[in-house]
Amino acid sequence: MDSNRTFAAPRRNVGDPDAAGEHALRGIEAARAADDPFALAICLTARGDAEESAGGRETARGLWVEASDTLRTMDARSRWAYRALRLAFLDVGEGDFDRADRRLAEVERIAAEVISYDLAHAGANLRAVVLAARSRSAEATTALQEVVDSATVPRHRRALAFLALTVCGSGGPVDEGRLAGARRETAGITEPLAREAVGRLLAEVAEWRRTAPGRRYPLHERLTRSPSVLAALC
Repeated sequence: MDSNRTFAAPRRNVGDPDAAGEHALRGIEAARAADDPFALAICLTARGDAEESAGGRETARGLWVEASDTLRTMDARSRWAYRALRLAFLDVGEGDFDRADRRLAEVERIAAEVISYDLAHAGANLRAVVLAARSRSAEATTALQEVVDSATVPRHRRALAFLALTVCGSGGPVDEGRLAGARRETAGITEPLAREAVGRLLAEVAEWRRTAPGRRYPLHERLTRSPSVLAALC
């Protein structure tokens, strides 16, 4: 998991993105004054996370781009990749799948180079969302099943993969089993933001299956709606 996400987490955890954003803004000012690019990238990311949580997604994009550019100059590859993942998340929600594909290819390459299992699984989950949005459900299912079956996948990544498999399915006992897997994994998530975001998606998908049987939940469209589900995928 990207540890920088937790910079302003205490305030976001209690539903106060404004306070989280102000906390991060003070950090940005201090980092600029100290000419500390690493701290600046952390604080820009945290401010972007708070903006996204409050619905300010274009502002979040600008902050994440600046954080990404800063980290690229430092050759901080894995940290850069987590910012690219956030930007791909916005691309997917806006329907710009080609741009998301390009970013995710870079994320996947870096995950392989630095041997980051969390980053690799996060990229695979988001790529599966793109595949499903393009009506390539069989490919999405294959990618998601690999995440579910991995011995190294973090719990919140597996929970999201189970949930996305349910979205890609056609109903019936198999999908009920997947939904049960998502519930089981979600119950064990210890990181508050991820648990809240995955739990929110779980409740929405379960309700969708109850009220709109036979229709697939448009997961890609959910990414740029509020409340935020950023922590479920990034």
